[in-house]
Amino acid sequence: MLRRRWREGEFDYQGGNDTVEMAAIYDYYDNVEKLMGGRSATQSFFRVYTVPGMGHCAGGEGADQIDCLGYLEAWVKRGEPPDRMVGAHVGTAAGAPASFTRPAFPYPQYARNFIAVTPESR
Repeated sequence: MLRRRWREGEFDYQGGNDTVEMAAIYDYYDNVEKLMGGRSATQSFFRVYTVPGMGHCAGGEGADQIDCLGYLEAWVKRGEPPDRMVGAHVGTAAGAPASFTRPAFPYPQYARNFIAVTPESR
């Protein structure tokens, strides 16, 4: 992470229904924060998003269709880090429209009733 620090704009997104231990991902992020000197310094280049209802990188009941490349390009090329990423849940039939959209927020925020919740406001 330190070697790559100069590459502004890096994020991880994880499905809330993923079989991977979410606590390990959050623990990793918390350790990066400690190493880099706090949340503000860390979120200037690295963020973790949990997508409620999404499986491992896609699928599931959540809004798993997210234009990650678009968000990353906006961050790297225009200096606009995403305060939220919006995804869509699309049916399985070819050409199916989006059933719904939902936001994903950077950790430690998370979606509850589809609004951003900070650790301080729980």
